[in-house]
Amino acid sequence: MPNIVAGNLRAIGVASARRMTTLPEVPTLMEQGLPDFEAFAWQGLSVHSSTPPEEIKRLNGALQAALNSTPVKTRFLALGVEAVPGTPEQMSAFAKAERARWGKLIKDIDLKLE
Repeated sequence: MPNIVAGNLRAIGVASARRMTTLPEVPTLMEQGLPDFEAFAWQGLSVHSSTPPEEIKRLNGALQAALNSTPVKTRFLALGVEAVPGTPEQMSAFAKAERARWGKLIKDIDLKLE
């Protein structure tokens, strides 16, 4: 994002399903004729499966508070990062869907780690 803002790079498309709020003038790759093209880096927090539900709730509350804080929002905006706050259940479902999606692709094209 800093290089785009500085004019060193020109964004020609975003690979997310919707336009980025930080680059609203840049169309998605789907808008440009690549149907169903969605790929982006994402991060999430995880804990051991034995973590008590009340601790997960506490950690998620702290994470949501951080993501909604002005300093984090300001830093993310400068980096072109868009947070997607949610519940632990939403994150679990998302991660499961991503594993299935990319796992299928890896098998379909017989991708090997070298």
